[in-house]
Amino acid sequence: MNGVQGGVASTSRATLGAMRARAVDAAHVEIQVQRARLGELPALARLQRRGFAHDRGYGLLTCCMLWCARQPALLVARDTAGQLVGMAIADRRHGRTPHGRILNLCVAPEHRQRGYGRALLAAAERAVPAERYVLMVDQKNQPAIALYEAQGYLIAGLEPNYYGRHRHGLLMQKG
Repeated sequence: MNGVQGGVASTSRATLGAMRARAVDAAHVEIQVQRARLGELPALARLQRRGFAHDRGYGLLTCCMLWCARQPALLVARDTAGQLVGMAIADRRHGRTPHGRILNLCVAPEHRQRGYGRALLAAAERAVPAERYVLMVDQKNQPAIALYEAQGYLIAGLEPNYYGRHRHGLLMQKG
């Protein structure tokens, strides 16, 4: 679920840098989520390529721009060994209808269904406090849709060809 970047509301850099979320999955594995570090950007680009088979996800240049801007919250999840296993990108949209946006959520294929997506989504929402959140997801990505619905997101619309020809996006909203 890739999208356009914007700015994070009043969350300070220090808050994002110090933020840590912890979750425990069914196997009692602790999940750590924190702000991405500069040295992790190549690994994040590789994770994007592995996690998004059709569109290859964000590349290294995009990951670098997001990290340097420090406006979107660029978060990573690690397992108990400190291995990077997922990432999320969120920001806050201002204007007539301010809201938080989940721009990207990616978990390594071999680490899916273990609670990492849920932990990343919760941490992204905490990093970008808002009354309402929106995200886009490929209508064929049933595991992601199930995750979002379980966390309170509802389908609010359909964007034809959002991810390419005959690859429609579902607009999902929470709050």
